[in-house]
Parts: sequence; C-alpha cells; structure tokens
Amino acid sequence: MTKNLRFIAMLMLVAITLASLASCDFTQQTEWPEGEVTVQWVQGQKLLKTETLKIGDCLTEWTPELKGQDFKGWYSDPAHTAKVDFTAPVTEDIKIYGKFTASGSTEPDEPIVYDYFLLGSGVGDLKKSGWNHANSSTKLGMTDEGNGVYSITINMYAGDMFQIGTGGGWGDGQWGIGCFTDAETFGATETEKAYAVVKNTNGDVVFRGDGGGYNNPLDKGDIVLQDGHDGVYKFTFDPVNAKITWTLVEKLGAYVPPTKDDLAKTVYFIPNAEWKEDGSVIGAWCWQDGKGGTWTAISDIDGDGRYEFSVPEGCDRILFVDLNVGETELAGDWSNKRAQTVDLEIPTKDTPCYDLTSEEWIK
Repeated sequence: MTKNLRFIAMLMLVAITLASLASCDFTQQTEWPEGEVTVQWVQGQKLLKTETLKIGDCLTEWTPELKGQDFKGWYSDPAHTAKVDFTAPVTEDIKIYGKFTASGSTEPDEPIVYDYFLLGSGVGDLKKSGWNHANSSTKLGMTDEGNGVYSITINMYAGDMFQIGTGGGWGDGQWGIGCFTDAETFGATETEKAYAVVKNTNGDVVFRGDGGGYNNPLDKGDIVLQDGHDGVYKFTFDPVNAKITWTLVEKLGAYVPPTKDDLAKTVYFIPNAEWKEDGSVIGAWCWQDGKGGTWTAISDIDGDGRYEFSVPEGCDRILFVDLNVGETELAGDWSNKRAQTVDLEIPTKDTPCYDLTSEEWIK
C-alpha cells in the first residue's frame, strides 16, 4: 500500500511539473534578473485590471465579464490580430487587449480599430479640422505606432488650438490640456486652477488651457499654442492611460496672414455627388468673425461644375450649405439646411475653389 501511495505521489509530481512547463516556457532562460513588470489588461480605452509579476513569470489567463458583451480572447495588439502566448515569460511592462462582441450578435468578428484624431482650429494644419469630427478623422488622423500608442506631427502657430478626439461626439471621446504628462495647474483662484499650462525645459509656457465651464475638468480643456512657440510638433497619445506627450520637431517663423489684396474676390465651390443628386439648391453663409453675415444662393453659371460666389465686402469667413430636398430659396436661417461644410476662411487668389470631395482649397 505504501509503495502504491509513493508511486501515485510521483505521478502527481510529474504531472504538476509537466503542467508548469506547458504553461510557461523556461527553455529560453532559467534564471531571470530580479525585478517586476506591470501588466495592463484593457478593453479599448477601458482598463480592466492591472497586475504585477516577477520578471520571467507567465501570464495567467482569465475571463472578464462585461454586461452585454461576449468575451472573444486576449490579444497582444489593439487591432486583435495576434493572440497572447500564455506560455511566454514576461520580461517587460505590457498591455493585453481583450476582444469583445455584443451579446447575441450574428455579425462576424472584426478587429476593433480605434480612430484618434486632432479636433481644432487655427492657421496651421489645424485649419483642416474646423472643429468637425468627420473632417478631422480623415484629415488629422493619428497613426497607430503599435501597442496602443498613437501619434501625429503637425505645423502649429500661436493661437492654434485642439483636443484629441474619437468617435462622433463630445464627452468621453475627448482629451485635452490636462492629459499632458507635464501639465500643471496655475493661479491662486479656483477659476485659474481650472486651467493648466505646459512648459518647456526653459520654463517657458508652450501650451495653455483655454476655456470656460464647458472645458472642465482639465482633461477636456482645449490645448492652445502660446506666442513665440510656432513650430512643427509631434504629439503622442496613450488612450488607455489618457496621456499625451509632445516634442518640438522644428521651430517655425511666426505666421504672416495674407493681406486684403491677397484674398480672393470671387470663390468657387465644387459639391460632391450627394449634394447634387436630387437637384437641391446650394447656398453660402458669409460673415465677419464676431459679427453678422449674409445668406446667398449660389449657382453653376457656366455649367462647369463650379458654383460661383462673389464675396461681400468685409467678410472673412464662409461656409457652404445644401438645402433640404425641394427647397429652392434660402430661409435666412438654418431651418432648411440639411448639410454644410466646416467654417472656412476666405481663401487667397491662388486657391479660390473649395472642393468638397477632397475638402481642400484648390486652383
């Protein structure tokens, strides 16, 4: 009986040893340096769990439970293309990405791609945004650098401002001045403390929060470039930890605005197929910044596909609108407008035509 027990015990020991070897590959290195690594288990922007392991330990698989979501597995990349190897020792800090689908969904599993972009305005590259989500996602989209970190390099001039956005609206999908890793609050009053500044190594304020109550808390405040810091900037964003870092790539000279004589007296507009398909009327709203404006119905006079518009004296801003089906006259307000461009500055004479398809001023 004693021999049988010893034999059974030996079998159990062998089984445990084999299971350990199967769950963690020690063939690569049997002696790991002292130290710990941090593992973040995430779902998109949401942190599910953080744990600390010794260097050389393996991950332990687990199944999260989220209401209305079916768990599909763990991946080493945010696009869910490479499954996690739970037999590989962990030697550095990592993020593990959970894949989920809506409960009861019959749709095929697709990698989740998160679209982060700059949402703002200015005279540099941010001019392409006009605070418009759909426009920004295509014009100022951030590049996935791997492991859930995104980046973009843009030209900025004093007064240009932006936030990082995702999705199609405000709220949880926006990150601002308070998300900079080197942001700090300033001022003595509570109002001032609702803002933040970001300084360079010389102690100069490069970015400042801009605001009003709608921009609180700090992590949603607009990011504004300060005077004397015009340049090419690279921004890197970690959405899981809501952290923004920045680098000045190159200094630029101050922006020189076009003179009145440089601006176009007549502008042109090329709508896309959706705007023209039902024969709806196209109009323009032209105004001066901070003052009232004028509605004008515009037409393609010579049939070349370009709608012509003479800029009223004093206007420095313009946008084009598409009227609802059946509307033939402008109402003098927004009641019969179904689509519009972003806010645009009056262009120069060199590029007087706005192409809605490319969303660019062209010759």
